[in-house]
Parts: sequence; structure tokens; C-alpha cells
Amino acid sequence: MRLLTKEDRKNYQESQINYLLSKGWIKEEYKGLKIFTTNSLRGEKTVYELKVFRDLVSEAIIFKGYYAESMRTREIENAKLNFDGREEYKKNNPPRQTGAASCAITIREELKKEFPGIKFSVRSENFAGGDSVNIGWEDGPTVKQVEHFTGKYQYGHFNGMEDIYEYSNNRDDIQQAKYIMESRKISKESEAVLLPIVTEIFNNSPLGCYNPENLLYRIFCQTPIPSGAKVTGLSRTEITCGLTEEFYKIDFVLPENPVLNNPPISSGKVEIIKYSDKAIAVIGDTKPIKEVLKGLGGRFNFHLTCGIGWVFPINKMDEVKNAIFG
Repeated sequence: MRLLTKEDRKNYQESQINYLLSKGWIKEEYKGLKIFTTNSLRGEKTVYELKVFRDLVSEAIIFKGYYAESMRTREIENAKLNFDGREEYKKNNPPRQTGAASCAITIREELKKEFPGIKFSVRSENFAGGDSVNIGWEDGPTVKQVEHFTGKYQYGHFNGMEDIYEYSNNRDDIQQAKYIMESRKISKESEAVLLPIVTEIFNNSPLGCYNPENLLYRIFCQTPIPSGAKVTGLSRTEITCGLTEEFYKIDFVLPENPVLNNPPISSGKVEIIKYSDKAIAVIGDTKPIKEVLKGLGGRFNFHLTCGIGWVFPINKMDEVKNAIFG
């Protein structure tokens, strides 16, 4: 039986242990070992039975019967010695992190900085012939916006015309993987608002789509949804010909982002807004003060949902405000 998750393995092991206890087996624990013994009759002979579980391995690592109790005792001692040896080996030989795992860590940190408030799932995978990093999130930025930052981590691409993988983007300055896979999903909350609207549009128009879900996905793919935004519906764009999804855009309202200050700077204006629960953004005419913002540790970002600007941790709000406005 192949149990994929730790919780599955834990539950399956516990069910077996509870069964043994219900049948009167005696339990002994030694570090990560769970040792169960019982005696039974096989004809006129006594059989000294033994069952041993290790950590969260779902199946018993030892399940034997012995005609001499001393043999069972020796097997238990060997199991304990083997466990101690495994622990000592793991202590002296920690597992090495794969290139894909290191790549996933770097990507996770970069996305956290570039898209504050969006929860990304970033997981590495190794397989025969290569590795990959799989990135998933709900709502938030579009795939294209995320690829702007993650594309550099893929060291090549598959050439379908020649059926080969080409190493076209090798870099020595960062960890890379064979494939970087981005997957954006619409949240249940957003889908609950939008799908009835799209279904009505689909039913009343001769649209070139397979079904309402397909049309919704195509509209969703081209619309970024800021962190914390509440989707309210759809509205028409100014486009009148072309692809169906280009006729509509997703509407949303942002959580209250109070403007902390809005004085004139140079020939324009600068605003500091609360971008998310963990970040603030400086937007507007920031070019005259870019060196100040850079010196404060800000990160310039073309893809903020509130416009081009500089992002800072929210705990630097007072420092940024004083540096800009005095």
C-alpha cells in the first residue's frame, strides 16, 4: 500500500497498533521504535511473536515468530542497535539539498518580496531526467507577471519541433531547475461571484467558448487581483472586436488603504499607501527621490496593483514617511 502523506501513514500505523493492543499484544517503546510482543500456540509449540514499527513507516519493519524466546530477545536488541546506528548516521550525514530545492527557496523569497500579501506554494520535485519547481497561488498576479521574475530560474526549454531539451538559459549566479511551472487558480470566493455573471453572458451570447467555466478562466487569466481585494463582478472594456475575453474585465474593491501623506514633490505628487498587511508602497512621481528610496531599502516594482512604485516592509512606515516628508 502506497500512502502519500505523512498523515495517511500515521493513521494507518495507528490503526494497526490499536488492533494489536485490542488483541492483548504488549507494547514497548524505544526512541522511534514501537515494539509489540505476544505468545501463541502453534500445535504444541509456543511461538514468540514480534512486530516492530519505526517512526511513521506505515508497515511493520519486523513481523516474525520464533520458537525460542531468546531469539526474539536478540532480534529486539538488534533492532534497537540498528535504530541507534541510523540516527548516528543521519546526525553525521545530513541530507544534501537538491538544486531544485535551493531554487524553490530562492523563488519563494523573491515572490514574497515582489507580491506582498499573496500566498505562494513553491515546491520542488526530482524525477528521472531532471527536476522542476512548481509554483501555485490563488487570485493575485497573473502568470505573466510572476513569470517576469521566475523565468530566469529555468535553465532551458523543450524544443517540440526537434523533440529535444535545449539548454538555452544556463546561469552560474543563481540556482536553476529544468522546469519552472506556474499555476494560478481562481479562489472559491471570486468564482462564486463571477461564475453566475459569466454564465448569463454565455447563455445570451453566441460566444466562441466551450462553456462558462472556460470563458471565466480566460477572463481571469488576463486580470490581476490585488492582495486583500474583494471581487465584485465584471464590466465591459472598450474593446469591441477580437477575443471574447478581451471584452470584459474583473471588477474589485480594495481594502481601505489610507493615504498617509500627499504633498507635492518636484513637479508631481508622491503617496504612501498601505499595500498589504505586511507592506507599504510609495507611488507617484518618485523619480526625483529614487536614491532616497533606494537608500532606505525599498524595492522598485513595475507590477504593483496600485501602479509602479517602491515597496517597503510595513514596519518602516515612519522611517519612510520622515525621510520623504520631513
